[in-house]
Amino acid sequence: MFPTVIRIRKALNAAGVKGVQSYCAKLEPNCRNPSVYRDLLSEAYAALMFAKSGFKVEMRESSPDLKLKHNGQYIGAEVKHFHRKQQDDIDDQRMQEEFIEYGETVPTEGKKA
Repeated sequence: MFPTVIRIRKALNAAGVKGVQSYCAKLEPNCRNPSVYRDLLSEAYAALMFAKSGFKVEMRESSPDLKLKHNGQYIGAEVKHFHRKQQDDIDDQRMQEEFIEYGETVPTEGKKA
């Protein structure tokens, strides 16, 4: 289960991240669409990672997704969204039963990842 928008908002605010309100306004309408919600969570996870590593973080609605400041220097970070594949779900299920190779997409897509 994914973290709720309320929990995400609290974590981002506690970490001192800026732009949380507009990010959550984009996140909330997608809470019933798991693939979009998961993609948007990538931005929150990245923002928290940078904030906990000493960066000042601002979440943005345009590119780049994050505006970072560290030691007086500004950096823009575009967050890569990882789209799960059918094979990921198959592998997750199989890994509960045995230790297997993960991410082989030939069976479901006919080509290597």
